[in-house]
Amino acid sequence: MTRFTPLTDIEVDFGRSSDEINCIFNAMVTEVVARNHYLIFDNIAYFEPRFRMYNAKIRERMLRDGYPLCAAALDTALFVDGTSLEVCRPGGAQAQVYNGHHSVHCLQFQGCSAPDGMVVDFYGPLAGPRHDQLVYDTSLLNERLAACQVGNAVQYKAYVDKGCVAKTHINIAYRGRDLPQQMVYENIAISPHRVTSEW
Repeated sequence: MTRFTPLTDIEVDFGRSSDEINCIFNAMVTEVVARNHYLIFDNIAYFEPRFRMYNAKIRERMLRDGYPLCAAALDTALFVDGTSLEVCRPGGAQAQVYNGHHSVHCLQFQGCSAPDGMVVDFYGPLAGPRHDQLVYDTSLLNERLAACQVGNAVQYKAYVDKGCVAKTHINIAYRGRDLPQQMVYENIAISPHRVTSEW
């Protein structure tokens, strides 16, 4: 099941009704979560030994693409981005999930990924009318990054967009209208590398 398929479309393939497939799928998800919850939830510490390699790959890719290393690239190991998942209009309490910025009913999520494409952390859902900064704050990403690197000489950080506030373990893009040319260049240099780096 690599793509979304209505269960009725695969009844013939599996020789079972869509209700049975749904029950089997839900049972398997429950079993996987029960056995591997420590790998699924709050697993930033699991990836911490790879932060140095992730940072090296980011810098290598920037140099290969012709960009000199910017300040953010020196200690960035992860990339964080928020997303909104549209939901059906609820029967009641519509204001709780309505996002006026996107003009849709939605749930907010935050993903933290590594340059190799691995999802290091996933947080959510939160109700739709939340700003990205609130999602970052409630996920405690900065605190969890700090906790897993206690005592390390180099403290690696996550890179987020301009909508957030810089913290001890969060690098952000420079913001403002009349930025000095160096800051504009650094934003341009690191932005394309938020996309998964080639290995």
